[in-house]
Amino acid sequence: MNKNAVRQLHAKLIAKAWKDPVFKELLLKNPHEAFKQCGYDIPVQLDIRIIEEDQEHFYLVLPKFSLFAVKAARRK
Repeated sequence: MNKNAVRQLHAKLIAKAWKDPVFKELLLKNPHEAFKQCGYDIPVQLDIRIIEEDQEHFYLVLPKFSLFAVKAARRK
């Protein structure tokens, strides 16, 4: 899955969770099933962690190291 597809998936899941409290609970408790309901069959061996932000926490996801990303960041 390319980065654009991942961004689109993130946006789709977040929007659905904001609109549908039942889906939000499913996403938090059973992300594999939530992904499946959105048309994505994620292998069960892939560990998916869904964390809901609050006012007292800030989360930063460090992506896998990539020389391409480092080179792109240096150009800016």
